[in-house]
Amino acid sequence: MNVVDTLRAMVHRWYIVVPGLIVAGVLSALVFSHGTVQYERSASILLLPAKTSIPKNDNPFLYISGLGQTADVLVRAVGAQAVTDEVQDQHPDAQVTVARDPATPGPILVISVKSPVDAEAGTVLADMVGRSHAILARLQDDESIATPYQITASPVAVDTKGTPSQKTRMITTAGVGIVLVGATVLAAALVEALAGRRRSARTRGPKGPKTGQAVALPISIPAPAHARSAPPRVGGR
Repeated sequence: MNVVDTLRAMVHRWYIVVPGLIVAGVLSALVFSHGTVQYERSASILLLPAKTSIPKNDNPFLYISGLGQTADVLVRAVGAQAVTDEVQDQHPDAQVTVARDPATPGPILVISVKSPVDAEAGTVLADMVGRSHAILARLQDDESIATPYQITASPVAVDTKGTPSQKTRMITTAGVGIVLVGATVLAAALVEALAGRRRSARTRGPKGPKTGQAVALPISIPAPAHARSAPPRVGGR
């Protein structure tokens, strides 16, 4: 069945299509209204070199270009499964993501938190920022690096209010709508196809001679009268 046949079926079976579209719209609206809204907060953390590695009275931001590898290590450590699992044990609905900032080549970490409750997202984000400082210090302590020579982390921006994210709710709503509309169109097409087969069967009917075709009938010819009355001849004469 091509597109034209499908459209024709939808027109012919409007009593299936119209209620189906109404049901799809109502259910999609219900799914959207009852969907979960995710609030997202993020924090950007900049790594700074140790004060002892900077010339006196010089600008520390001029020396951050060599901290890219340190930022990669810290991303791995802060975003480790053990760390995120510990946070999610306390906040099961929260989702935590730790990554390098793709918008800049500088040593900046971005911690993102999603939660259905904005206040919870803020609590988890503050916890993760604190953990990043602690993990950076622990990594350097493990290498016996003295405090004056340690790299430090400084928050650049921390969201104080979550941004509502409609992505999950929109995807769920669109999926429900597409499935219901597709089922409606399929039902109309199937009904139209079955009705077409029944019409074709009635049109053909039982097999017989075609209209206008001559039919040969057996014709019996009666025998002549004398042949019917004459007795059968017996003998040679």
